[in-house]
Amino acid sequence: MGKLLRWAAIGLLVLAAIVATVWAYLRFVSPPVVELTQEQIMASLGPRFPLRNCTAVGACIELSEPALRLVEGSERIDISTRFDANLGEIQVPGRLAFSGKLRYVASEGSFYFDDLEVSQLDLEGVPPFMARMLRERGIAGVTAQLQNTPIYTFDTESRRERLAMMLLGDVRVQEGRLRIQFLRPAD
Repeated sequence: MGKLLRWAAIGLLVLAAIVATVWAYLRFVSPPVVELTQEQIMASLGPRFPLRNCTAVGACIELSEPALRLVEGSERIDISTRFDANLGEIQVPGRLAFSGKLRYVASEGSFYFDDLEVSQLDLEGVPPFMARMLRERGIAGVTAQLQNTPIYTFDTESRRERLAMMLLGDVRVQEGRLRIQFLRPAD
């Protein structure tokens, strides 16, 4: 019986040492990080397209074929898409490029765009008055829809990503990846 107690005490001491080592590493060395590549984000974003926004008068704008670009050191993410406006009998194809800052919704484990800025809208074969109307009115509905469409949602089946959902600290683009850093235990 004495040997069993001694081994149990040694086991508890070893377990306590492991827990203390992990805590010290997380607290003093480096907080854990999840890195998402452009490809991983695109794999999550791609199925959410096409996005379609229609008005009461029957005009519809559809965004499809998204391409994402992470810009080193930037807090913004760039996306370009195919742009198709259907104005009754008139079809207007083009390209739309925009960027946005990430907003994280912890309860969903999802990232959304905020502060969207349209950097380019190229329309093919459109009279100037119609191009102006699409820029002024059509883009507003599309950007509102984009801000309500998650660009990435953590995988709740992954223990590492579930932990990231709870302890998210900092998000930035570094070395061509979206770098999600956890909070340290004492933060």
